[in-house]
Amino acid sequence: MAIFFVFVFYKYRRDFIKGNYMNFIYTKSLNAQNPPKNNLLKNNQISTNKAYFRSLKTELNGDKVSFQSINLEDNNYNIYGDKSEEIRQLIPPELKPLLKSLPKAELHVHAKGAVTLSVIRQKLRQRGYTEEQIAAATTFPDYFVDLDHFRNVYTKFSSLLVTPEEMKDSAYFTCTRAAEDNVKYLELRFNPFSKGQNPYKMMEMFIKGIVDAQNDLLKKINFKQTVKIIILAKRDNAPQEVMEFAKTAVELAKNPDNMVVGFDLAGAEAHHTVLKHENALKYVKDKGLYLTVHAGETPLSVDDKYSLTGSQSIRKAVETGTNRLGHALHLMDDPELVELVKKLRITVESPPTANVSIKNVESWKKHPFKQMVDAGVNVAVCTDNPTLFKTTISREFERLYKHSYISSWDTMKTLIMNGIYGGFLSTREKAGLVKEFKDELSKIEKDPYFKSTIKKYLTPQKTSGFPEVLLKFLRR
Repeated sequence: MAIFFVFVFYKYRRDFIKGNYMNFIYTKSLNAQNPPKNNLLKNNQISTNKAYFRSLKTELNGDKVSFQSINLEDNNYNIYGDKSEEIRQLIPPELKPLLKSLPKAELHVHAKGAVTLSVIRQKLRQRGYTEEQIAAATTFPDYFVDLDHFRNVYTKFSSLLVTPEEMKDSAYFTCTRAAEDNVKYLELRFNPFSKGQNPYKMMEMFIKGIVDAQNDLLKKINFKQTVKIIILAKRDNAPQEVMEFAKTAVELAKNPDNMVVGFDLAGAEAHHTVLKHENALKYVKDKGLYLTVHAGETPLSVDDKYSLTGSQSIRKAVETGTNRLGHALHLMDDPELVELVKKLRITVESPPTANVSIKNVESWKKHPFKQMVDAGVNVAVCTDNPTLFKTTISREFERLYKHSYISSWDTMKTLIMNGIYGGFLSTREKAGLVKEFKDELSKIEKDPYFKSTIKKYLTPQKTSGFPEVLLKFLRR
């Protein structure tokens, strides 16, 4: 009997240490009521041992669209981004409604990577595509080979949205889906410079989609959502092209109705350094726009003229005057740079699921998210491309909790408020939203159900009586 209890304690040690007894009971109860089917759900985890993402190839209106995929055999991966035995340990059921209810700010989301698949499928049906072709165009692996593989998939997927009318629908459904996750402040990254299209017409219809969504949300469910637009340029383009994009962004920002507040440099960092477009970035800053740069996403950034490490890439972005950093996975490589980023109050836009899925980090355990938070860096939780990565802000919080990157209510509140503090907003708008976010968090804290949940799952448990060495062993 003693051996049995030792075995049970070791197997469910994380639940016992955190005091999550209900999670343990709920898990066993769920397995008893819903026995595994076809070995897909076994011991409360999804097994993908025999899962293959076949290469999906089809011909769409004469354009070859190929979605390469990876073989996941024997890797035991799933969308939660972990290879451990407890890969599918359930999030405590009481915690999910709490996370869903949190007010949220989304600072790093690519508009074309956030459009709902239902919109894409409807458009393809209207163009006469078969269901097989539609399935091929809207099926994505949980894990990509690397960043270049993901960019290839993203480019083909985003090319399915080409007309101003399609971008209007994209903006509308992106905003309404974000509202379902209680995203009250949303910044959409948008590149209106589609081949063969008038960028100003693209912007006009994109904005119309946002305005229609805001009006409908307010009218139907009394949900107020503030949306801003960041003009996105790809570093893959020639410097003179990016400079033209920057000038267009500045011109659009002159009219507040356009919602344009900032400029972003994205694209293949590994092959194009931030220095290649230094003039365009400084021009944007000189003209009063906010600036964010994808930097430190890869360990190296090399082009014909320059060669930078990940942390050097971040430093150069900081020197151009960036207000925020996208990803910044190599920030912690340079302690002096960490202090500089903190001193300048630069917010890091962190989408953990995306980083793990693209394999920019080896696993959740290797992600620097907790290191940045513990070091006092202003980190905002983001989704990047929620449709392709099958995520939401709430799911990001679930996974951060699951991997012990969030264990306290104070940390949760800090991350929530970092999102709004880091927003590209006027002083007046920010003050209003900060008050709104704080009021909502206060109401959540006072609600009896949520108060109990916070106490149970987001209050660090005292560990007196357990030697630290034993605790470390049990947490392995």
